[in-house]
Amino acid sequence: MQTCKNVNKKRKPKMKAYRNGLKLKVINHYGGKCDCCKEKRIEFLCLDHKDGGGNEHRRTILKNKSHGHALYRWIIKNGYPKMFRVLCCNCNQSIGLFGYCPHKR
Repeated sequence: MQTCKNVNKKRKPKMKAYRNGLKLKVINHYGGKCDCCKEKRIEFLCLDHKDGGGNEHRRTILKNKSHGHALYRWIIKNGYPKMFRVLCCNCNQSIGLFGYCPHKR
């Protein structure tokens, strides 16, 4: 008899691969590199709402789901809206916190 722990151990790598595949597909569609500094390593890349308002948009479309892969599924389902761009985590955070990226100053 399998326990929940054993089932989760088997399922976890598959789910991780699925989520990583979604991220890779979406990031590659939007150019595959940071629009600012041109960073290409997928581990550092994320999506940014070009005109801001990302938190509100995610709350509206994801209905309290905070999972990144839910956003990636929404993006694919909605034909890759032009409101997104790829940024690395550093550029994205700097724009969010300070309103600018040091690469652009």
